[in-house]
Amino acid sequence: LARITCSWAQLTFGRTDLTSNLDVRAYNWGHNTQFTTRTGQLQINGAQSIGSGLTLTLTSRAPVINSTLSGSNANLVIQPEGNTSIRFGTGAAATTVVTDAMLNQIQDGWSMVNLGATASTATLELGARTWTDPVTVRNGTGTVTVSGAQTMGSNNLTFATTGILTINAALDGTGQLIFDDQGTGTAINIAGGAAGFRIPVASLDNIGADWTTLIFGNTGNNAVMTVNAYSNWRSDVEFRNGNTTITFAGEQNFGANNVKVNTRTHL
Repeated sequence: LARITCSWAQLTFGRTDLTSNLDVRAYNWGHNTQFTTRTGQLQINGAQSIGSGLTLTLTSRAPVINSTLSGSNANLVIQPEGNTSIRFGTGAAATTVVTDAMLNQIQDGWSMVNLGATASTATLELGARTWTDPVTVRNGTGTVTVSGAQTMGSNNLTFATTGILTINAALDGTGQLIFDDQGTGTAINIAGGAAGFRIPVASLDNIGADWTTLIFGNTGNNAVMTVNAYSNWRSDVEFRNGNTTITFAGEQNFGANNVKVNTRTHL
């Protein structure tokens, strides 16, 4: 491995149809690096570290993380292979399971921990956890369920999905809480709605009161955002959209909190 030089865009070990095990021993990576299996175990049997600004990606239906994952100002991605359900921590049955013990191997210092696959139509579940790095939870049209309390400290938490977001436990933190449709042009429905990225009232009710800002959407989105009636806003809120309308379809009560609307078209 020490003979791998030059600025390779990415080093990829394994393949998406691999059914035998991939055994990864300790190494300090100097390139973007991805390890991939299908149903074979992706075994991390030695400490992995990666340089600043790089990305370490683990893609498998059968991850076994037995050693530490370290990166300073780097990105970590843990995602299932293919269109399969995944669970992080304790929760319901899933094809891919990343246990609490495996998550404990993630060391503090990552610039972002990315969980899930952006195009998945399968379910993603997030069990209770206290995080020490910023986290992005990624999925496609498959349901994302938060089944256990998430404690973020001052780190940002982002949900990037195009399906329904069901938050059944508390989301607490003092950073930014971001709800993003991945810039895919998917409609965003807040406090109700029947299509696109949906955040029901019951999900909003589980958002803690200490977040710096709640951010919905992004300035590159070109699909309609609809904000239905909601009366329990407890943090400053920002609504973002691109060239498509933001519609407030029901009464809002922001209390003493600030609200910002960022759009390039009709309100």
